Amino acid sequence: MALILPAIQQARAAARRTQCQNNMKNIALAAHNFASAKRGKLPALGVYGPDMSQTSTPVLGLRSWVVDLLPFMDQRGVYDRFQLDQRWDSGANNAVNRTYIKVLACPDDESAIGIDGGLSYVANHGYVLETQIANVWVEPGVDWNGNTFISATSAADLDSADSDAHRNAGVFWMDIQKAGFPNTVGNTRARAEQKNTHSIDGAYDGGGQTIMFSENIWAGGEGSWANPAWTNVGFVLGLDGSGGAQSYANPSFSGFVQPGKTAQKTTINGGTGNGGVEASPGSLSGRLSAAPNSQHFGGVTVAWVEGSVGFLSQDIDRNVYARLISPAGSKLTNANSQAPLGESDF
Repeated sequence: MALILPAIQQARAAARRTQCQNNMKNIALAAHNFASAKRGKLPALGVYGPDMSQTSTPVLGLRSWVVDLLPFMDQRGVYDRFQLDQRWDSGANNAVNRTYIKVLACPDDESAIGIDGGLSYVANHGYVLETQIANVWVEPGVDWNGNTFISATSAADLDSADSDAHRNAGVFWMDIQKAGFPNTVGNTRARAEQKNTHSIDGAYDGGGQTIMFSENIWAGGEGSWANPAWTNVGFVLGLDGSGGAQSYANPSFSGFVQPGKTAQKTTINGGTGNGGVEASPGSLSGRLSAAPNSQHFGGVTVAWVEGSVGFLSQDIDRNVYARLISPAGSKLTNANSQAPLGESDF
């Protein structure tokens, strides 16, 4: 028995990991089918609209990328009942936003498998400052070119080169619907209506070298895959500091940058800057909850932009991991671009 039981447990773990990869493959296929119907465009990380009833926070979280992919995941019935012009948690949407969808749940993720509204998989939301509340490509708060620093509370798009560089740090971005609701200082994010989430062919670095989806047992923190909050449906690479100059080629990492093992409650290298302890499940305000992690041994399942599925080691080199997140980090826009990855680097 001492010999047989470990072998049985390993076989079951391998079967669960295979099922997780099948789930991820189906989600990636759904994203490609969506893109085929939208001239190559991937869905937004989350869709937001203006809320004229509020003045301090004039934003309505309407839906996440999961909702837009429902028709392509054999869930047309759920999608047709979802009111796209209302909040994800409105009265009408509450009737469907906690529907259990098996393909969205990793069998090793006890917070999602068999749970109404459960979600194990998250989309690539790029780089974010560890002090940032929102991750908006047009107001990144990061100075990439050393010319003009864009703070999180300054006027939008003071330096378009910084904004464009930041957009190239992630695949999925929020979609701000028209009607031009203001940001914290009263400016409308006009450019955010024009371009945000990349298209399939927008992975300049290579579709097989850019992560599209990963897994995270903290996903679905509010009990639904429909909530568009970036900590709920996305994963990020954290940048250290409160702003100022950053090197695109060699970003200054904060502690929650790499895949981790939730079984140990740590991210890789224990580097959260807080004793290695991750945020608690469902912490939508805690950026530590938005890092890839799983209950699989040694790493996490990922889907590449090209549509294939792989496994990312928790011991991956940080600089390699950073380049796998950015879809166009090697664009020769300035001397600060990232070096292209070789196929043996990861």
